[in-house]
Amino acid sequence: MLVDDDAADVPAIHQVVIALVDLIERIGTGNELVELEVAGLVEAEDLRDVRRRVAVTEQAALHRLPEEGQDRAGKLDRWLGHAAQAGDHRDAVLARHIEGSLDDVLVHDADSDDRGVRTLPAGESRHREQGLAGASKRSDRERAEGAISVVVTGEGRLGAIVALECETDFVAKSADFVRLVDALADGYAREGEPALEAAGAEIDALKVTLKENIAVGRRVRFESEEGAVLDSYLHVQNGRGVKGVLIELQGGTAELAHDIAVHIAFARPEYLSRDEVPADAVAAERATVEAIARNEGKPEAQLEKIIEGRMNGWFKERVLLEQPFAKDEKRTITSVLGAAKIRRFAQVVIGA
Repeated sequence: MLVDDDAADVPAIHQVVIALVDLIERIGTGNELVELEVAGLVEAEDLRDVRRRVAVTEQAALHRLPEEGQDRAGKLDRWLGHAAQAGDHRDAVLARHIEGSLDDVLVHDADSDDRGVRTLPAGESRHREQGLAGASKRSDRERAEGAISVVVTGEGRLGAIVALECETDFVAKSADFVRLVDALADGYAREGEPALEAAGAEIDALKVTLKENIAVGRRVRFESEEGAVLDSYLHVQNGRGVKGVLIELQGGTAELAHDIAVHIAFARPEYLSRDEVPADAVAAERATVEAIARNEGKPEAQLEKIIEGRMNGWFKERVLLEQPFAKDEKRTITSVLGAAKIRRFAQVVIGA
């Protein structure tokens, strides 16, 4: 058995790392980077779960590594497919990370051993080269997950939202990933795009370590006017931000700005005012509403009033100033603002 029954006092993730390093070494592809690449990517409720998933990975790896004269990439693809069918979602995620590790440390050439496999030379620069080569192969994978960070700094005058995108939530909530997106948001708030460009090496290093397609996604930066209030809200799930909001308010308080930022995260308006909604979108919706009303057999005399009522409801879903306030739905955002004005707002949502 790969995991020692007597090692219950060792954290489960360390057990997994030890077991996987042992597995890779026993199939002839030992590499010290495996520990770095796997650590933090596997969550286990107990050692029994760890043993089960390691066993699935061991079976898939031992029977699906490339043999002499066979195509390595094809074998690895079949291995991944086997893991996805044989176990649950976590098995598939684990298998994909191990696949990425093997993909970066195995090569074929004339000097390979009797299995057509050799181990790359040790050395940090060589590992980085191979890691980035592997990362480039993953660049077309969908980035449906990620983490968001929101920062207000510069004595309250600079604000930013940055999304760092990846493939799975396991990576998105890992400590290194969350730390990086926090640093990116802080730099972007202070310096703008040059800060993100300067962080390219750190993002590349994370791609190599975490074995996923990782890139900066949507970002927003505000520099407020003198006397304006800049505030933010970050909705956090499982230790990482998934929804970020920035708002700039003129003539209001920080408390009001924050309340409206929270409302925006809840209601997800697309526009500040009705005049920002594209005319073609309004025309298309009006035509649809009219067609529905006619098909329902509504009286011609009441048709225009029915259309207007339904269009008002459509606008309320999309226009911030017309929405019922989340904390008091009897009031609209316009009435809550009073004499204050929203200059602008932005929201970034993972997966949107």
